[in-house]
Amino acid sequence: MATQSERIGRNIRDLRKHFRETQKKLGEVLAFAPNTVSDWERGRMQPDISTLEKIAYRYRCSVEQLISGDFSEADFTSLHNASVSWEDMASLFESMFPIVCSEKALQDPHFKIGYDETVGKNFALDTQKRAMKAYKQSLKESGTVESAANLLCVIYMRYTLFQNEQQQKKIDAFLKSEMSGKDFMDGFVLRDPKALDKELEKRKQDYAREMDELIFDCLQLLKDSPTYNRLADYYLALGYSIGLVGTGQQTANETIGKELLLSCIRLGNSYAIEYAGSNWEVFGMDEEP
Repeated sequence: MATQSERIGRNIRDLRKHFRETQKKLGEVLAFAPNTVSDWERGRMQPDISTLEKIAYRYRCSVEQLISGDFSEADFTSLHNASVSWEDMASLFESMFPIVCSEKALQDPHFKIGYDETVGKNFALDTQKRAMKAYKQSLKESGTVESAANLLCVIYMRYTLFQNEQQQKKIDAFLKSEMSGKDFMDGFVLRDPKALDKELEKRKQDYAREMDELIFDCLQLLKDSPTYNRLADYYLALGYSIGLVGTGQQTANETIGKELLLSCIRLGNSYAIEYAGSNWEVFGMDEEP
């Protein structure tokens, strides 16, 4: 049976190779010599917890997964090779965070303001704030259920897009066409551990606590609606998956979120199916239900 050091080393090696990075480059990023990376991968040495956090951050996994997971069959090639446009990003977010509308909702002036700010716009913070303000006013004055749905869309998007200053500059450059899609993806798929910002994580947690009551109020409105009750199920599952709602423990949240999303998919939830796309294997499924 492999020791913990050997298991961690194997995972570091597999992740590094899947992301097509050399030992030299990983060592440079982490400020270690290439032979140190080699020793880790051979199980001769084990990185300390601070270094494990940086490696996990770079390769987009949790420390728990790095210690006890198995990445031998993982394949991130499609992400690594991706070259995206603004339209690609907008399409991705629309599948994750559905925007809803109805003729009746459009008669609500506050809903229409929020809707106009949400549809076809970029992810700028000021745009999100204007949309949130309008949707909140719509709920307060008219109780428009579509405002509850789109308010969740904005809250979830805001949480997902929390960035430090360095990352925000990359987003702004991409939105202004000052950075190519491939450079943008390289900067977000293979992350720089120097950007690991515990203060940023604290801000995200504070935001999640601040939004908690509003999120569940919106979820309740959707759950009570025959039209949007499945959207409530989807957003609850997604909230656990991304850590916006739940236990406060990343691994537990991911497990609960995955199981809830899988249940939604098996029950024919169109929102969860749209989110999962063609990556059914992520949810332990061989093909679309």
